[in-house]
Amino acid sequence: MANGIFTAWSETTFKPTDSMKSNRITICTTQPVLSKIILASIIAVSGQFSVSTMNATARTWNNAGIDFNTATNWTTTTPGLGDVAQFNAVETVQPNLSASLSIAGLYFSGTGSSGYDLTNTNSAVLTLTGYSTTGSGGTSNSSAAAIRSEITSGTNTIDAPLVIAPAVVPNSSIFYQANGGTLVVNGPVSGGTNLSLKGTSGGIIQLNGGNAFATGSIDTAGIVVVVGNDSGLGSGTFSVNSTASLQAGGASRTLSNNIVLAGSTTLSGSNAFTLNGTVTSSGSNSRSLTVSNTGGAIIGGNLVLQEATATGRTFTILGTSAVSVNGVVQDGGTGPAILKYTGSSTLTLSNANTYSGGTQMTVTGSTIIANSDGALGAGNVTLTIAGATLTLQNGTTQNYISDSATLSLLTGDTVNLSFLGTDTVSSLIIDATAQAAGIYNATTNPGLFIGTGSITVVPEPSTYAMLLSGAGLMILMARRKRAEARI
Repeated sequence: MANGIFTAWSETTFKPTDSMKSNRITICTTQPVLSKIILASIIAVSGQFSVSTMNATARTWNNAGIDFNTATNWTTTTPGLGDVAQFNAVETVQPNLSASLSIAGLYFSGTGSSGYDLTNTNSAVLTLTGYSTTGSGGTSNSSAAAIRSEITSGTNTIDAPLVIAPAVVPNSSIFYQANGGTLVVNGPVSGGTNLSLKGTSGGIIQLNGGNAFATGSIDTAGIVVVVGNDSGLGSGTFSVNSTASLQAGGASRTLSNNIVLAGSTTLSGSNAFTLNGTVTSSGSNSRSLTVSNTGGAIIGGNLVLQEATATGRTFTILGTSAVSVNGVVQDGGTGPAILKYTGSSTLTLSNANTYSGGTQMTVTGSTIIANSDGALGAGNVTLTIAGATLTLQNGTTQNYISDSATLSLLTGDTVNLSFLGTDTVSSLIIDATAQAAGIYNATTNPGLFIGTGSITVVPEPSTYAMLLSGAGLMILMARRKRAEARI
């Protein structure tokens, strides 16, 4: 047997052989009656074995030398299976992983354990098997996070490649960073599990590697996740489960992940985001995406306004930077959903959208650009405050607003009819007053409408029939009154 790891699930007898001499074999046995993993190190010397067993524990870096794998650089011995590598003081010697190793987790304990940069040589990879939801005081797989950093200022950096592999599945692996500190993970992170990003509000976690972990999530409110690589959020769906911020690190970032917004999310910082996967709002009627990064955002994939089991929800886009949605905006769920824009910049809709709950604009100075036929979906379009701008342009049939929809405006709003022809609606309401059927444009309502196109109000057949029946009833009543007056 070569140097390596053997896992025994029941009583096992080992016989010394020549091939095992001078080899180090680690045996991991999970005992049903114990909650901790028992480790046994067997050293073969001329056919004689020295066996020692120990409970998993925290091994503390003593800043004595650079080799992560050298026993004398730790307070007792090198961390092994189920152990935690603990750093509890400011860095004076940087650790380097010289051979692949499996441990429960990395623990930067206390507020001052900053400045570390874990590098690697010889293609060494660090496997992290801890699965605690917090990792506070972690000493074993069950009590350790994959990485926990408690620093409140400064930075800790991981350059070595990481594999996240919780000892008990389907638990997530946790990266945790406290408020004020920054955890930078430059090495690629892989593994067939979920990477959960946690901390205290204000903590920063930066993922710069070409990562391939299965799924990812943000699970603590207020943390900031910096995505420094187009694959930084892993290979699968990424869920924002708590209110948090995303930043594009180093340059503009194009992400292919499907993203679930189960917590209101802010895009901050300087660089632009392009989100080419499906973006789905989930779990609340007040879910929002705030786009305040200088470069703005492009949603290249579809935008789903509510999760599969919901109906009647409102998804709000706000912020100070421009947003373009190139994919199809869909209701999702079992019924209509509303798209609300409360940003102070521009929202551009560039597809034939199918959402049916309506479109709302609520902020003075905001602009929605309907950049294709059907861009405003199947519902009503409502400008609820004066000073908003609605632009209709670049269609082929000039059918930006549904023929069955109501367009509601206020004096002071601007509808830019930047096309030739007419867009038909069922009803036009100006300052809470329904307008008569007919054509409306820059000539009939200067200031409210600009551009070369027009809006034509054609009531739905049912509405028109009601109007006719109402007019008929009024005529009948007038005739009856005249007849009574002659008697």
